[in-house]
Amino acid sequence: MKYSIIFFILGGIILGCYITGYNNDWPMFQHDPQHTGFSPAPITVPLKELWKHETYGHIESEIAFDAGYEGIYTKCIISEERIYALLHPATIFSLDLNTGTLLWSIQTDKTDTVWWSFPAVSEKKIFASLGNGIICLDSGTGDTVWEHEVKSVEFMSSPIVVNQRVYVGSGETGADISSPIWNQAKKIYCFHADTGELIWEFESDYIVNTSPTYWDGHIFINGGNRTVYSLDAHTGQLIWKRELEKSLTSSVSTDGERLFVGDCAGVVSCLELETGKVLWRVDCRDSIYGTPAVAYGNVYIGTLGGAVYCVDSECGDLIWTIETGSNIMASPVITDGKVIFGTEDGELYVADSEYGNILDFHDIGGSGICALAVSTQTLVVGQENGRITLFSGSSQWSIPIVVVITTAAVLLSGVFAYHRMRKRKKEFKNESMM
Repeated sequence: MKYSIIFFILGGIILGCYITGYNNDWPMFQHDPQHTGFSPAPITVPLKELWKHETYGHIESEIAFDAGYEGIYTKCIISEERIYALLHPATIFSLDLNTGTLLWSIQTDKTDTVWWSFPAVSEKKIFASLGNGIICLDSGTGDTVWEHEVKSVEFMSSPIVVNQRVYVGSGETGADISSPIWNQAKKIYCFHADTGELIWEFESDYIVNTSPTYWDGHIFINGGNRTVYSLDAHTGQLIWKRELEKSLTSSVSTDGERLFVGDCAGVVSCLELETGKVLWRVDCRDSIYGTPAVAYGNVYIGTLGGAVYCVDSECGDLIWTIETGSNIMASPVITDGKVIFGTEDGELYVADSEYGNILDFHDIGGSGICALAVSTQTLVVGQENGRITLFSGSSQWSIPIVVVITTAAVLLSGVFAYHRMRKRKKEFKNESMM
C-alpha cells in the first residue's frame, strides 16, 4: 500500500507540473518550428495589465535613422521567466517577465533594420537576425557567442532552432538584381547552434526574408516572390518547389499534415506536405502579412483589411469572421480555446477560437501591435513604438491552487486508505488468534 501512496504523490506532482505549464515558453517566432502560433499554456479572461516597459519608446536612439519614421517594431519572445526583444535599429534586450525590469541591453553598431525578425532561444543562447548577419548571444548576459556576417545584406528572417541547428533566411539588399551581391540575399542557411559553423546553404530564386518552418526532417519556406520550397533539413537539398499565383507575404506554417501560406492579394493557400500540390485556397480579400496560425483543426488568419478569418484546415471552409476596422499586421496566436490578435490602432482582442465570440478587449493605444507571445497565464504584447505590455490571466493562481488542493486530497486519501488497511490487518490477526 505504501507504494500506492508514493505513486499517488508522484502522479499528483507530475500532474501539477503539467497543468501549471512550467515549460510553456514562447521561445521563437509563432511559438515553435512549425509556426503554429499555438501554446498549450492556460490563460483566463478578462486579462489584467500588470506592467509596461516603455523606455525604448521614448528615448532617442544612439544610431541615426530616418527622423520621419515613427515605428520601432518590437519583436519579443519568452523563455525561462525572461522576455527577449528585438527592436529597430539593431537593439536587443532582456526583461524580467514578472516585473518588467531591464536585465541587459545591447545596441550594436549596425544601422540596418530588424523590422520583421523575431529572436529565438535555445539552451541558454539567443539567435537573432541583426543587421548584416545572424548573431548568437548568451541569454544570461547578452555576450556574443558567435556571429556570421554577409556584407551588403540585411538579415530580416526570424531564425528557428531544431536539434542544435539554426535555420534562417538572409533578407534584403540595396544592390541591383544583376549584381553578385543580389545572390547573397537569396540564401537559406543552416548553422550549428553551438559554434556557428555553416552546415549548408541553399540559393532561392528571390530574396528570403521570411522564417523557415521545420517538420519531420524537412524545411519549408516562402523563398520570396511566389515560390514555396521544401528542403532536406540535414543537407539543404531541394525536394520540391511550388510556384503560386501571387507574391507570398507570410511565412509558412504547418499542422504536420498540410502547409499554409498567405499572399499579397489576401489568398491563403494550403499545400500538400509531400509534393507541394495545392489542396485548397481561400480568399480573405486583403493582403496577409501575419503567418496563419494553426490549432484545433482550424487555420486563423489576420489581414490588412482588419479581418480575422477562421477556416477549416482540411478543406478551407469558412467557419467565422471578425471585422475590426484596423489593419492586422501581427500573426494571431492561439491558446486555451482562445485566439488572440491585435491591430494597428493598438486594440487587443481575445476571441473564442471555436465560434469567434469576443471574450475580452483592451485598447492599449500608442501604436500598432506587432508581436504577441503567450506563457502560463501571461500574455506579452509588443508595439511599434517600442512599448512592451504584460497582461495576466484573471485567475493567475487558481490553477496552481487547484493542483495543490488536488495533490493534497490524493495524498490524504492514500494515507487514510493505508491506515484503514493496517487496522483491518490488525483486526484480522486478532481474530485469528482467538
